[in-house]
Amino acid sequence: MYFLINLIHPYMYELLRDLATIDDPRRQAGKRHDLCIVLFLCILSILQGAKGYRSIGRFISDNAAFLMSYLPLKKPRLPSLSTVIRVLQVVDYDQLSLVISTWQTKCLPVQELYVVCGDGKGIGGTCENLLGTNQNYVRVCSFFEAFSGVVVSVVPYDNKADAETKVFQAMVNKLALPGEVLITGDALHCQRKTVEICASKGFSYLFKVKQNQPHLYNSITVAHQSDDLLDFFHTSERQKGRIEHRKIHLYAFSDKLTHKWKNAKVCMVVTRSGKRKGKLYQRESYYISDRVDSAEVFLAFIRMHWLIENRLHWNKDVNYMEDKSKIRKKNAPKTLTVIRGFALGELHKNGNTQIKARMQQLTNNPQKMVDLLNYRE
Repeated sequence: MYFLINLIHPYMYELLRDLATIDDPRRQAGKRHDLCIVLFLCILSILQGAKGYRSIGRFISDNAAFLMSYLPLKKPRLPSLSTVIRVLQVVDYDQLSLVISTWQTKCLPVQELYVVCGDGKGIGGTCENLLGTNQNYVRVCSFFEAFSGVVVSVVPYDNKADAETKVFQAMVNKLALPGEVLITGDALHCQRKTVEICASKGFSYLFKVKQNQPHLYNSITVAHQSDDLLDFFHTSERQKGRIEHRKIHLYAFSDKLTHKWKNAKVCMVVTRSGKRKGKLYQRESYYISDRVDSAEVFLAFIRMHWLIENRLHWNKDVNYMEDKSKIRKKNAPKTLTVIRGFALGELHKNGNTQIKARMQQLTNNPQKMVDLLNYRE
């Protein structure tokens, strides 16, 4: 086992130590570099915006002098591109995901409430049989903590092998954070089993409701037509040349359904209206929760859920071009999506939302990358 020299910060020590626990499936003969060193180099390169194999290789060659002085290598040379590719293709991405999630969870800032937004996305470039009906591609389900911007859990999987709802439920069951937790999800995850798992873990929940749950949906429609309003809040916002109005109506949850939806206390209707590209629009969305909060607070939580789209999925597809990536072989696409999620959590430190600018600051500056990994609020 080899560790970085100059390694005095406990967070970095724990990360490298934990990376070293991942099984190395490579043959012992001819193995020149420890798995943890190769993975660490991949993490550094992706922090500064590396999108694929060649950009990872360029990062290593461009920063060879610093890296060779910083890493206690067995021989005075760095891993080759072929070594990096081989490691990314064969490493156990589930073990890597667990190591990274555990490390980031331990390094989370102390908060009274952790708002964990859960959602899945596909990686389009991995799609097999693109024009056929029997498609298979890699999907990834992520848990994004809204206040810190950290991905606290990520599970990549093949869409034909698992259903997102089951993956989501397993992730909730394994999640462990040092405080109160609110799980948010879209209508796909508004399932009675998911709600029961949240209740068994002591987590609060806030889920969108659509007609895939017809009885629940109809009960909220009936409540919205009644006069039994618990609270109301309205806000207007001008952004990017348009004005959007949001109204939230808060109602008590139906007594007839409380036996089916564990601990559910309130339902709500959010109405969004405004003008976009010269056209008026109005949309209504339904939600349920087991929390007791004001309408204003619930609206804030609902808006927080969109951060997983805006700060995680969008950055993966735009700054890392994940959806267009041609990396398809073996474990590589799943391994890389895990590392990208980890990198974005680190790049969001200090409340930073300008990810592209932060990547440019780190370009070819591995010392800054190490400092970023060491930094904790």
